[in-house]
Amino acid sequence: MNFLQLVGRHPASSRVGRGVSLVLVVWGLLVAGPARAQTAQEPFGRVRIQYKKFDWQQFSTQNFNVYFYAGGEASARRTAAYAEQELQRITALVGYFPYSKTTLMLYNSVGDLRQSNINLPVANAVSGGEAQLARQTKVEVAFTGRQTDFKRDLSYQVTKVLLDDMMYGGSLREVLQSNYLLQLPSWFVDGASAYAAEGWSVDMDAYMRDMVRQYPTGNRTAPFFLRNSRLAGHSVWNYIAERYGYGAVQNVLNLTRITRDVEVGISSSLNVPFKVFLRNWVGYYRDINTGASMAALVVP
Repeated sequence: MNFLQLVGRHPASSRVGRGVSLVLVVWGLLVAGPARAQTAQEPFGRVRIQYKKFDWQQFSTQNFNVYFYAGGEASARRTAAYAEQELQRITALVGYFPYSKTTLMLYNSVGDLRQSNINLPVANAVSGGEAQLARQTKVEVAFTGRQTDFKRDLSYQVTKVLLDDMMYGGSLREVLQSNYLLQLPSWFVDGASAYAAEGWSVDMDAYMRDMVRQYPTGNRTAPFFLRNSRLAGHSVWNYIAERYGYGAVQNVLNLTRITRDVEVGISSSLNVPFKVFLRNWVGYYRDINTGASMAALVVP
């Protein structure tokens, strides 16, 4: 007695069963195919799976529309008060005040922020014949547990939104025109935002100290920006404030907006050719990081 007889099945019925199973497998693949294809068509890095549904609540202050969800109201109130205070300081530094309220999206944790589908990265390139707008309109920030880091990140992002509004305008027409005419290097706005948020910083100082040790002589400045454009830009704005005064910061920003040219904005505001400015900037950090300068900082 063979195995089929033991289990009470006929060979013909077995062949029929295998045929039905094969049909079901093929049908399943056909159904699953479009679903996989749809996922594959999504641009890489453009999709964040949202596991948690946020029941957003909202309140407004003089200059911000604040959004939070369960468990975050007390922190949101404190954040809004701090943001209002920081906005006054930042606007005084950059010489520009926003025409509309800024949206603050506050998350209770970094994990919640990473799950959110809001404010997906925006490509700077032209895609499908449609220009992607570079203007940032929202501030998304998560409570990390460390107030110093949270406040620094908040100030940085608020400044970026403010500078985007300043450089690219408020209406859709202004944004489209400015994106076409004004192409800012990443170090310019990122560095200005970092300087507005922190002023001088340990990270910026350490970065420039390391870079001038690698490039102790010569006039090459490109490597400083290529390695870390944000920290390099941060050091540029710190140098402008230290060398020319805080008023020079808003002068450079405003003239860059008018002329739509970073090099012209810097050279005309500071009355120095742009290439000379870059050499002086690197020279400034070389001077303060020489052996004699560093020895003067050592407490006997």
